[in-house]
Amino acid sequence: MEGAGALETNEMLSVTLAEKTTTLNRRLGSYKAKITKLQSFLKNKASNAEQLLLQSKLDKVSEIFIKLPDVSLPEFHGVIENWSDFKRQFDSLITNNSVLNDTQKLFYLRSALKGEARTIETSEDTFESLMTVLIKRYENKRVIINSHIMNILNFEKLCIESSKGLRNLIDVINKNLRGLKLMDLETNELTHQFLMNIIIRKLDIESRKLYEMSLTSNELPKWEMFLEFLQNRTQILENLHGVQGPPLKLKTPFLSKGKSFIVKSNNNNNCLLCKTSHRLYDCTLFLKMNPLQRFNLIKKHGLCINCLNNNHKVALCKSKYTCRLCRGKHNYLLCRSENGQSDTEGSSSNTLFTQPAPSVAPTSPNNGEVINNPTEPQTVQ
Repeated sequence: MEGAGALETNEMLSVTLAEKTTTLNRRLGSYKAKITKLQSFLKNKASNAEQLLLQSKLDKVSEIFIKLPDVSLPEFHGVIENWSDFKRQFDSLITNNSVLNDTQKLFYLRSALKGEARTIETSEDTFESLMTVLIKRYENKRVIINSHIMNILNFEKLCIESSKGLRNLIDVINKNLRGLKLMDLETNELTHQFLMNIIIRKLDIESRKLYEMSLTSNELPKWEMFLEFLQNRTQILENLHGVQGPPLKLKTPFLSKGKSFIVKSNNNNNCLLCKTSHRLYDCTLFLKMNPLQRFNLIKKHGLCINCLNNNHKVALCKSKYTCRLCRGKHNYLLCRSENGQSDTEGSSSNTLFTQPAPSVAPTSPNNGEVINNPTEPQTVQ
């Protein structure tokens, strides 16, 4: 019965608010019409100087009646690290609004609670009672601070250079530092140096190398300059990815005389794992796999284990790059050597995965050069 009563109260409150909104909009239209009529009347009666003075006053009055867009209530889903942000916004919009009564504030608070937070029960059906319970449950300063710190520490290391990965890293840094400031924790030069040391270790090897090259003196780097580097690096990677043209199709003679075959490359750049528009080595799902799982996926789809392309096998791979961890003829994302354990997450084996390169590379009968370019889709005849 109590639940039915609360529901009926909420419905009545919604109807009342709708009626008040309709009445205010009707009055707003009436006031605008009167102001327009008054402007027209006085325009014919007043001098130029008086008109300017009057117009400025009427403009200020008109600004009061400008209809602003509706402001959506902030939502809280029971995630403790988001509590401070939510409470600050809700207090500004609802709690500190002297026009609203307790019943209205309770209605808005219940409307803002989602998920786990919506199931919270109180001994009294009042705004103050519900807000007190929420504060006791979620306003745990020590837990909130620890959560923000761990979000930064537990960010996964970027295995390859990726604009998406860097953008996510920047967002995590900004979001959690803002949360720490809401807890009245201020950063200083020492904390900035700690943060930079931690975050640098999250970068891919190429980005880390470029950052070290950007330091032109032995002075301690500044936090603002470090963030600027991350932003610029992200934008550069986005621009490079955006200007890549379509892959070239090259015709190359096959080794055997009198026979020909066609290797059709997949011009679709969609990831074979998640079907979205990016390369396999940019795929978050692929990077979360351990090396053995990645290797099995590559073999299943018939990709080259060195450059991860689908138009040749490793024996015909012309890529000059080898595994940076063990120098084997395979991609470092597939490496299971002891050295690779720290750079490739999820692997529990210390066995060395190697794919031996052929003793004699396939050559063209004319000039002895290795055929095929594994980095680009080709048509071979």
